[in-house]
Parts: sequence; structure tokens; C-alpha cells
Amino acid sequence: MELIKLPYKIGIPIVKYLSNLGIEPRKDNGGGLSFQFTQEELDQVLEIQIDEPTAGCLQGIEHCHNLKSLKVINKSYSAFSNSNMSISDADIKIIAKLTSLESLSIVGQKGITWVDVTDLVNLGFLSIERNNGIDLVEGLESLEKIKEISIFGNKELFDLRGIVNLIEHNKLDVLELDLLNFPEVSGLIPKLLAIPNCQFYETCSSGKDVHYNCGTASLFQKRCLEIAKEILSQKPENTLNIIILIEKYIAEHITYDYDALERKGRFHETNGVRRGYSNGTQSAYNGLIYGSCVCEGYTRSMQYLLKLLEIKTKNVYCIGGKDKIKINEHYGNQVELPDDGYYSIIRVEVGDAMYYCDPCWDSCRWHKGDTSLPYCLKNRSDISQNHTLSFEENGVGGIYPSISPEYIKLFLENQEELLIDNSSKSK
Repeated sequence: MELIKLPYKIGIPIVKYLSNLGIEPRKDNGGGLSFQFTQEELDQVLEIQIDEPTAGCLQGIEHCHNLKSLKVINKSYSAFSNSNMSISDADIKIIAKLTSLESLSIVGQKGITWVDVTDLVNLGFLSIERNNGIDLVEGLESLEKIKEISIFGNKELFDLRGIVNLIEHNKLDVLELDLLNFPEVSGLIPKLLAIPNCQFYETCSSGKDVHYNCGTASLFQKRCLEIAKEILSQKPENTLNIIILIEKYIAEHITYDYDALERKGRFHETNGVRRGYSNGTQSAYNGLIYGSCVCEGYTRSMQYLLKLLEIKTKNVYCIGGKDKIKINEHYGNQVELPDDGYYSIIRVEVGDAMYYCDPCWDSCRWHKGDTSLPYCLKNRSDISQNHTLSFEENGVGGIYPSISPEYIKLFLENQEELLIDNSSKSK
């Protein structure tokens, strides 16, 4: 009898599954589990869940020919730890061949950069959540049996190829997307309204989610389009100028919601009346609708406006202050977190260059009279002089020079002169 030996990460859930069917596990010479199975046994395995996975741990799962459900989950992921457990892109290649799958969940995997579901045509359920290295999801247009799909909180994922086709050609029961993906599907309002559970998420650093129905997301989109139109009316000549104008708009129109930090639900109040959602003070919605939020709300507000103008961004977790990384010989690099927790800034891509902006600090300075936007368009080296970036940014270098304060100052002065001239001509 030929036996197939599998890695323990797969072997453990298979042993448990088969034990529930009354099939006793094999032991090695020392009395421990051998993780050896016949093909007939593996063909009976319909469900596997792997918690705290490691790179390469899915090797051999292809022997489960009738696998219907696969869950790969890390619930303990932290951007401020350098030792998060995760599968790798090699494991994604294996998953892409599991054509019997009807349900797939990939959650909290920092070591993967893509997911391919092109050949997984039997999927009825798909969840891709909080995988902070993914920048590509392929094959959504091939899913013709899908009923429930949740793709949100994947911070590097700029757009969702095939999502429009998927929505148009399937009768969905659940659609959960990142709010940043709403511009891509906003032309499908009748289809979205027909979905029983249609939500758009902002996944916050606190681990809490703020989510909106289609109607609320539409109203938010309408307001953001008005702001984007206002910014473009100033005729910025290049992408850098667009970024500066958006950061200037945010600095002028959003104030820091200090009071919300003291409330258990972290919601906004206007004249003592509650407005918006719990944890909403970390959201773009609060920033651009109520004009008040905390640091992550500034970041998300800037992200959404830049998304409308097709400028790629990322919400970057960090800590205010330099050099808070320490070495732990047993568990790898760690970050010493301050009592007030995390902070958030934005990374923007301009051609091959990557820059960082801190719209929150710039706004706080703006309201105190400093209108120079000193934390706008810095490279990694310069922003790291007063921010400790999370380990998610380890692959980003500082080889491109920061945009000079003189350039930003001159551009803002010229814009102010143009506004004055245009105002005079209109009178």
C-alpha cells in the first residue's frame, strides 16, 4: 500500500478530519503522528483550515483531489512585528490548481503578493482579507458560480481586475469590498442595490472595521468627486502638483478630532449630537463629510481623493518619532509601541518613485499658521527622521530625493496668486 507523506501543517487538520470519519491516524516508530495517508483517505478530505501557516506549508495539498473548502488564516498579524507567519507565493501557485474548491478564504497573509482564481471556476465563496502584500487578484471574471465575495483590507491592492464583469454576470448574495474600490463599481448601482448584503469597508489599524451600504458609499463618492473637480479646476500641471493640492485641501478642511479619542466608540459629535459610525473617526467618511477625524482618517481621505485621480497609494502604519525598532534575539525585530498606539501616514507612487506624506501633521500645523506642508512628498529616508515605519515598508528604498520644500512653497504661492487674480477678474 503506497502512502503519501504530507507536512505537519496540512497533516494535522487532515488527521483531525479523518478521525471524525472514524479513520485512525498512523503513528511513526516513536509513537508520534506520521502524517502518512493513502490516496483513498485523502480523497475523502473535503475541508482544511490552517491557522498560523508557514511558507511552503501547502506542499502536498494537491493530493486532496476532492477538497471543497480551504481556509488559510493568521489572526495574530501585526504590522509592527517582523515575524508574522504566512504562506508564500509558491503556495498561491498550488492553491490556483485546486479546481475542486467551492470555498476559499485567505486572511492575514503578509508573505503573498498575488492570488489567482482563474481556474477555480467552482468557487461559490471567496474571501481575501487583510493580506497586506497583495497587489494583484487575477481571474475574478472567470467565476460564474460565485455567490459570496469579500475582498477588503489588502493595503497594496489598488484595483480589482474583473470585478465589474463578476458583478454583472453573477447573482450575488454577499459583496464586501474595500471602500477604495467603490469608484471601480460605482457605475453598477442597480446591480449593487439588488445584492442582499452589499458593504464597503474601511479596515482600520485598531482592527475595527467601518462599513457602509451602497447608498452611503454613493453619497460619499459624490462629495469626493466634487472635491476632485474643485482641485482639477486649479489646473495642476503634473501628478506632484495634484498631490500637493489634495494635501493642501485636507490641511485646510479637516481638523483633528481630539474629543473622539475620549469616547468609547470613537464616533464624531457635532454640538453634542452623535454623527456617523463607531470608530468612524479613523475613516475617510468622517474626514471628508464631517471635516473631522484622527490620523488614519486623514490618510484615508487623501487616499480616496487620489484614487479618483488614478494615483496609487498605500495606508502606512507607523509611530511618531525616530528609532523605535529594537532587536529581539528570539522573535526577530520588534517595535516599541508608545502608550497612545499606532499612527498612520500615506505613501504615494509617482512613476517609479515612492513618496510619503503626513496629512495629519501638516493639517495640525496648518491650523496653527504654518502653511508650508513640511511633511509632504518625502522619501523614506527623510520621513524616517521623525516617523518609525512599520515592517510592511521594508522593501521601499529612499533612493529618490524628496520634493524640495522650496518647490512646494513656490507652487502654493503661485496657486494663491492665481486664485486672487481669478477672483479679481470675476468681480
